[in-house]
Amino acid sequence: MMDFSPRPSQQAILRYTGGRLGIAAVPGAGKTHILSALAAQIIHNDGLQDGQEVLIVTLVNSAVDNFEARIKRFFAERPIQALYKYRVRTLHGLAHDIVREKPARVGLEERFSIIDEREAGFIRREAVNAWLASHAERLDDYLDPALDDSKRDWVRRQQLPELLDSLAMAFIRSSKDRLLTPESLRAKLDSSLAPLPLAELGWSIYADYQRALAYRGAVDFDDLIRLALTLLESDDEYLERLRFRYPFILEDEAQDSSLSQQRILGLLSGGVVSIRPDEHGATRPPDSNGGNWVRVGDPNQAIFETFTTADPELLRQFIAENPSQDMPESGRSQQSIISLANHLIDWVMSSHPIPEARTSLSLPHIEPVPEGYEPVNPPDNPEAIRLISKKYTPEEELEAVVKSVKGYVDSVADLPDEQKPTIAILVPRNNRGIEVIDALKKRGIETIELISSTSNTRAAAGSLNYLLSYLADPQSASKLSKAYRVWRRDWREGMSLRGGSSSEAYRDPTKQSPDEDMSLRGTKQSPDEDTSLRGTKQSPDEVMSLRGTKQSPDEDMSLRGTKQSPDEDMSLRGTKQSPDDKGIASGQRTSLAMTSDEEGVAMSRSALLATTSTLLRKMVNVENFVAPSQADDWLAGLGESEAEHVIQELSEFRVYVQRWLNAVTLPIDQLVLTLAQDVFSKASDLALAHKLALVLRQAANGHADWRLPELSSELALIARNERRFIGFSSDDSGFDPERHRGAVVVTTMHKAKGLEWDRVYLMSVNNYDFPSLQPYDRYISEKWFVRSDGLDTSEKSARSTRPPEYPNKRLNLEAEALAQLSALESKSEYEWYEEGAATAQSRLDYVKERLRLLYVGITRAKKDLIVTWNSGRQGDATPSLAMSELMGWWEK
Repeated sequence: MMDFSPRPSQQAILRYTGGRLGIAAVPGAGKTHILSALAAQIIHNDGLQDGQEVLIVTLVNSAVDNFEARIKRFFAERPIQALYKYRVRTLHGLAHDIVREKPARVGLEERFSIIDEREAGFIRREAVNAWLASHAERLDDYLDPALDDSKRDWVRRQQLPELLDSLAMAFIRSSKDRLLTPESLRAKLDSSLAPLPLAELGWSIYADYQRALAYRGAVDFDDLIRLALTLLESDDEYLERLRFRYPFILEDEAQDSSLSQQRILGLLSGGVVSIRPDEHGATRPPDSNGGNWVRVGDPNQAIFETFTTADPELLRQFIAENPSQDMPESGRSQQSIISLANHLIDWVMSSHPIPEARTSLSLPHIEPVPEGYEPVNPPDNPEAIRLISKKYTPEEELEAVVKSVKGYVDSVADLPDEQKPTIAILVPRNNRGIEVIDALKKRGIETIELISSTSNTRAAAGSLNYLLSYLADPQSASKLSKAYRVWRRDWREGMSLRGGSSSEAYRDPTKQSPDEDMSLRGTKQSPDEDTSLRGTKQSPDEVMSLRGTKQSPDEDMSLRGTKQSPDEDMSLRGTKQSPDDKGIASGQRTSLAMTSDEEGVAMSRSALLATTSTLLRKMVNVENFVAPSQADDWLAGLGESEAEHVIQELSEFRVYVQRWLNAVTLPIDQLVLTLAQDVFSKASDLALAHKLALVLRQAANGHADWRLPELSSELALIARNERRFIGFSSDDSGFDPERHRGAVVVTTMHKAKGLEWDRVYLMSVNNYDFPSLQPYDRYISEKWFVRSDGLDTSEKSARSTRPPEYPNKRLNLEAEALAQLSALESKSEYEWYEEGAATAQSRLDYVKERLRLLYVGITRAKKDLIVTWNSGRQGDATPSLAMSELMGWWEK
């Protein structure tokens, strides 16, 4: 086996022989390495029978690859020994494996399809639009009564679609995590003793959404989990067979599991297992307490709770109830950064002003790697930590950070590439990240954008698949119609969720969201000296600034990794303002609101798109359109019944179709590039098309008998998330900061989890992005146009367990909808729905998650850490309480 010298805590874990084991691991503790070593040890010790595998369950695709590479290195000299002895899957990939073997048992067709988050979003938004078209007035009771009629109408058109989409996504995910179908949920609503309007709303959209999936013969990722759990609970023989196949389950990133995901692994690991004698000849009796299940995670890094159904308390409970082992040693950071992170834990646990928030973080503390073990922590350097106390406007913060980065990058420009440091700027939200990226590029600083979404890859593959499908079957009118919609994909990308064209735009699975742009920009820096941020008191010229971008929640390419990173823009959940709220609205997503001229263009294009695609789809003889004779020109026959602009549109499209058909004889890679030039306008899409062309060329070289139908199917597999494709996004291949030494990576603190850099800038650490449940805090999920809970302070004291000192806040409708869903499942009359209680709880949950997010940001730094805050768009934000505490402690 590979030479491996485990650290003391790792040695204790490698003494594991079976049963349940919970492991709390600090950032940089080497979770992946120790689980790989444990899997290799089980295989090496002949702990498996024929047909058995060690099952390793992780979070994303890049982790799957990382595990496989590490395990193989343990068997570099005898690779055959590990062959077919382990399997690495994401939870969703595992669920797909389970369901795929017996789809009929859960009501699926043999060849069911899986839609990804991008297409699921289109279907869901279509259901949202349909509900709003018929029932928008039902939400009037939740709007601020101070809104006048004109502003109320504006809110309905411009704000409610976005709000309801977020609410519907959370409602549907939560329903599926509870194993509630639309039918079972309807029965609960019918028997409810009191009206639950938000639950009714959620059910209506959920039912439409599921009908749309059923029409497509498809399921989404949440369905996979739900159906896998249902199958395991209903088929004892199948469950026993899987238990035999996977006698050992090793779970990574367990803090991000939901209840249903935990139940799946609990079922698979339970019951009687067969264990061979150990090296001393002893045998362990079958485990009656849940089999062999090792769960590794860090509850302090549970930062996805707001965006998913994950619950970090599940791992904490597992660790408390089972044998456990801490992994506190980390070789990532220098001692001063470790001390700062540990102090944050101590302050939160003992002194946070909100007692309920003190469970946000927990022990163990981070410890440096003991002397004599690898890796060696960087040398301690307190001067490399700079907590900037100066009050900056957002623009001043951006300028100060960029100036500091410029000076630092220039100072290391002459070093050999392998000696240049890794650098990152971490922001709390995507929209701030975009501002940073723009500012860095204006200063000529090489920038790596870790904000893009891999759904762009699937969108590009889907578009090219539709074109190749038509060229493979040129007599198909329906395929020609789809090819036309791909040709006009730029029109559809410009159609807003709020526009009249939305239903058409979202109906087509080849549509790509404008937020899924994967720009691969990056320029060389120009020499420009700067003063870096040093110390805690700075002049206005000595600090920093930034902005942010939005990305799709879906960031995975295959069923092996479906959890999305929560870098979806949280500004979508509470920063867009009415035209009268200029202090908040300026600079925050105002571009989403179309002008009347733009709306007119979008509507006319939508109508033309719908008319033209319908005409093409209903065509009887395609040849009479593509290659007509003078007597049988289908287009000429339309002249009397259709408007001139429709005829002109079809004539222009025909020119392109004829060119594509003439290019069919080209090699597949040249054909793909020819098509791409005609349908893609973004540089990122063209770059992806080039890579896809190479993939198809390799496939053609390896399969001499393949023609367009088979090659098109390869693209369809990528587009449907059934074939992994290494695109340009880091989530496709696993982002490695070491490959970008000397450049500046810009990403969110969420997306930075699992990564590390020599120098890290944390921005916007104020009480807006990191609130602490203080009366003056605002919350991004509470919309300005939504009313409060309507209770005064005395009523709250009498009717609620909520602290009376907190004033009324805007209702969080997403949280209230989930609370109404919970009420439907409650069997106790004392647990009924109380309006406003869920909003209060959601604030507390958000505060706790943001404390963990700050902890994650701090622990990304290896050597240098610079933290700043700004006063916000309204100018009244303050440093977060945690930031103030750390600044005061550090100055002492």
